[in-house]
Amino acid sequence: MSTVDFVFKMPSYGRSISDDRWETIEPAHIQLWKSALNLLSKHEISFGGRQFVIEADWSSTLRRHERHLAAMQYLLTRRHASMEEAYAKAAFPRQASKNRIVVTVRPGKDPASDRNAARHIVECFLYDVFLVMNVAAPASCDFYRASLHTDEGDWDISASNSNFESGLITTFEDDWPTIKTLSLSNVLQWFRSVRQGVGQVPRNPLERVLFALLHISRMETSPMLVIWLFYALESLLQTVPGENFSAIVRRLSLLLEANDARATVIKKGVFHASTPGPACSSARARAALDWPSPVSR
Repeated sequence: MSTVDFVFKMPSYGRSISDDRWETIEPAHIQLWKSALNLLSKHEISFGGRQFVIEADWSSTLRRHERHLAAMQYLLTRRHASMEEAYAKAAFPRQASKNRIVVTVRPGKDPASDRNAARHIVECFLYDVFLVMNVAAPASCDFYRASLHTDEGDWDISASNSNFESGLITTFEDDWPTIKTLSLSNVLQWFRSVRQGVGQVPRNPLERVLFALLHISRMETSPMLVIWLFYALESLLQTVPGENFSAIVRRLSLLLEANDARATVIKKGVFHASTPGPACSSARARAALDWPSPVSR
């Protein structure tokens, strides 16, 4: 048996586009991270003839969210001569949160092999945490510019929640489609039923959707992002790869129980999402069906 220590550094946290409705959204995110202290603190994975026990402490990230909420409440209740003075005294968190992660490897092999294998396992675990948290509450977890630190160096784990937040913001105008914070326990149970272990190839339609969401979160805006978006829609809606635009809109409207007016909104949204690049059948993305991980980099 051997143990490997990591520090997961998160420079960003929570929402980055808008503070609209922070009075209700931020407390909900805090409650979610409190649940994560228990539900996402320990996970066991079997891989390559070894057992990996991951123990993660998310208290540093929770404290940053709590400090952010306290600063927002301070700005709301206190008056100052200038906004500069108000922001200075509000004391928004500035330093990256540092979350300790310890991996126990059984049976241990040589130290170098254990460290390398543990790092791969932890990276997969962290990407799963990112997806679970943002499915439970969109924009609650941001890994933008995040890194995994060991004595041997830093490894990039960056994944932005900006697309999750954009989706959340679009519902503010008339509260449709309804987006609410889900039970982390229920989401985690569902996630584990969809994705098990650290397999590199999606095995079912919903795992392909998660796979596409992770790719989108790790990419800058580009034509490839549009390809992954349509790959996710086709997997979610069970359409034939390359099926026409109207079929995707119809199935999405049925899924969201949209009336005619809202179906028009969906059609416009899907159309605008598809305009940055060329015709984007997800068939073009199927050549890269391995789950993003350091193994494939």
